[in-house]
Amino acid sequence: DSESWEQSGWCARVCLMLMMERALEEQSTFEAYLQSIPQEVPVPVMWTVEERKNLEGTEVYQMVQDMWEAASREWTDFVAPTCARHPEVCPAVQFCFEKYLAARSVV
Repeated sequence: DSESWEQSGWCARVCLMLMMERALEEQSTFEAYLQSIPQEVPVPVMWTVEERKNLEGTEVYQMVQDMWEAASREWTDFVAPTCARHPEVCPAVQFCFEKYLAARSVV
């Protein structure tokens, strides 16, 4: 666990911690802060594939694709396996790729 934590990027670690604190709800030490930030920011990486296709032919399209692919790798390589090893603090219903993207949009 500590090795995968060290190898993961700062963004993946911060997003996972944000997801964990949000899952605690009012029991989180950071509840007041969490209430002050949005659940997600509607950035293009959060858009559906169809919505993102509207950006094709622009410089933004490739940047968004790269960001989505980076988020997908972070999820697959670090966040999902970490959550699977700790279902007691990362229940699958609250720890999915969509929720990870939402956390990442805020971070």
